[in-house]
Amino acid sequence: MGTVSNPASPGVGIPVLIAVRHSLVSSALAALLADAAEVRIRGTAVTVAELESSLDDPAAASPFVLLLDAEFDGADHTPQLIARLSALRPDMRVVLCTGETAPSRIAAAISSGIAALVELSASPEELIATIVAAGTRRGDTTLLPRGQMFRLLNRGTSPLTEREADALRAVRSGLSTEEIARSLFLSAGTVRNLLSSAIQKTHARNRYLAAEAAVDRGWLEPGVHAA
Repeated sequence: MGTVSNPASPGVGIPVLIAVRHSLVSSALAALLADAAEVRIRGTAVTVAELESSLDDPAAASPFVLLLDAEFDGADHTPQLIARLSALRPDMRVVLCTGETAPSRIAAAISSGIAALVELSASPEELIATIVAAGTRRGDTTLLPRGQMFRLLNRGTSPLTEREADALRAVRSGLSTEEIARSLFLSAGTVRNLLSSAIQKTHARNRYLAAEAAVDRGWLEPGVHAA
């Protein structure tokens, strides 16, 4: 693992560990953040072994922010990686860097417990602000409520209306049409229309398959949600 110090402000700023699978991108991010007084680079990792070794260091700063590439261990394994690392270092705040990762895979990562999302195309100011916000948060490690993260993730990509998404969440919770209607303060007929529209948009055979298809495509967050 390569360690990069911040000569401008030793011992000052939010400690950041950069975990990006491409060495060139990792070095560029470290160089960028090294010039920011608000943060302090505590190291970089380009493999899972390097990352776990760094987190296992008892002298490491606490708490700190892990800037994690969504594709670091392969997008399919990212949720498990986050869960494992969070158990190892519960004082860690994960900021997930997203690029071309499929929304459904990012959705799974969100549900595994992260503090924030940031796109690799974000400006330096946006990246630093996100890291600082995540690193200074106390208690709950979620910078944005998960529902808000999913709305940001799916903005402009999900064809579902907010009410259609609400109805599908209720379906996943096992509610009947009448129960969904009561929970959403709608008529049963309106609920049927919402679900019919969602079924058409997902090209599913029924409401249950429509709900699962919406999760698979990242249009709904994984997990069962109470109405």
